[in-house]
Amino acid sequence: MSSESGGLLGWALRSAVLITILGGGAYFVATGLGLDLAALVKDRKAAPAATARRPAPPAGHAGDRTYVLPANDKGQFWVTARVNDTDVRFMVDTGATDVVLDRSAAEAAGLRPRRHEFTRPYRTPNGTVYAAPVTLREVRIGPIELRDVPAVVNEVDMGGMALLGMGFLKRLEGFESRRDRLILKW
Repeated sequence: MSSESGGLLGWALRSAVLITILGGGAYFVATGLGLDLAALVKDRKAAPAATARRPAPPAGHAGDRTYVLPANDKGQFWVTARVNDTDVRFMVDTGATDVVLDRSAAEAAGLRPRRHEFTRPYRTPNGTVYAAPVTLREVRIGPIELRDVPAVVNEVDMGGMALLGMGFLKRLEGFESRRDRLILKW
């Protein structure tokens, strides 16, 4: 183990899912990207227009099946997706295994899991939290449309934030990050 990297424990903590209490609310965020949670929540609440701009589809020849998301000034990729006929703001998170909605986003999309459905445990440095497995009838991002997308509804409030994790991304043909762009291929 290298002392520079913090060894196995350091890796586990950097790769874990963390619940942090900020201003009385609990936020569920993957830390694998080295996110500054306080800045992320502040950016999301203070200036959604700056971090939430919806890009136009890229210019390309017929049959070009790519869609480009620009990074915000923090290097994060935000996108508004149409989930079950409702707009939901997502932060794209390749470190998140699942697509994660908080209860308010889930309710807006017509999903209302009951208390007994929160059965999927997520072990975090702050303890175990539970989420309810759900299936999103459709998720649309620009011209990309996926049906029957597995997701979870988090039991704790995420401050109006949702995570677009690998449950969505792995169903694409591919994706890649280039400088300040995330390129989705389907």
